[in-house]
Amino acid sequence: MRCYEAAGCSEQKRSECFLYSAFQDKREEMENLPCFIIKGRSQEKEQKKSCGCGKCCYFKAINRDGLELKNGANSSLVIVCRGVLNDTKADAFTTIIQRFERIEPSNVVLDFTSVTNIYSSCIGKIVRLHLLCQKKGGKLIVAGAGQHLQVLMESLKLDRIFVLTTGVESAEQYLLALQKKKEAAREKRDVSGRKLCNKGTQRCWEYFKGHNPRNATSCDECAVKSSDLKKPCWIIEKVSEGVAIEYVNEECCCCKYYEESAERKDSQ
Repeated sequence: MRCYEAAGCSEQKRSECFLYSAFQDKREEMENLPCFIIKGRSQEKEQKKSCGCGKCCYFKAINRDGLELKNGANSSLVIVCRGVLNDTKADAFTTIIQRFERIEPSNVVLDFTSVTNIYSSCIGKIVRLHLLCQKKGGKLIVAGAGQHLQVLMESLKLDRIFVLTTGVESAEQYLLALQKKKEAAREKRDVSGRKLCNKGTQRCWEYFKGHNPRNATSCDECAVKSSDLKKPCWIIEKVSEGVAIEYVNEECCCCKYYEESAERKDSQ
């Protein structure tokens, strides 16, 4: 959609428009171009000239108010954004942030497929939403952003903060892969925990089945077993000037039981 087509500008109006003249050889670049911003709406001297933009059918079509909320896959909230993300929509983002703090989803997908421009006020709100996702252990994904928006985000280094995907579907695939990765890591921890639980109580004489091949005597004659100390056999405790000091017996460092047991403790 191009502004002069949507507004039905006559040839005379087109000839008087500096924007139409500026893109004389590149009409395709005027597709969804926010002319109401380029005309300098925020500049005081242009205020009177652009005050009619709010009544223009092109402005209404490209700058529709409201943000649509949808429940996405993988515990996500999809926010469908359209047109220009201006100060009005920044207020809408504030309402969404307040709501997001009270609901279960931890991931947010911003559907930027139909977004044409974004104000700094909305960027600030999106960064705040990203931080809230992080706090809840989730992700904020910007899906379907056009090339000019991607360039804007790169210039602001936001591409290092947000996850950018080509569309909502790819965003959901990303979240699904991330969820599977978390579940696999959780399962691995659970399995390791069960193994540690099963092996953690095994004492040295049980590990060596009554006789350490490095020793001439059996485990029944060992002071470690007879004293029934709860500490590992490789720990030596000494008291120096009233202070108890514990350290690893250097002779145990090459012991298979020590290597396996110490590795299990490190993984904990």
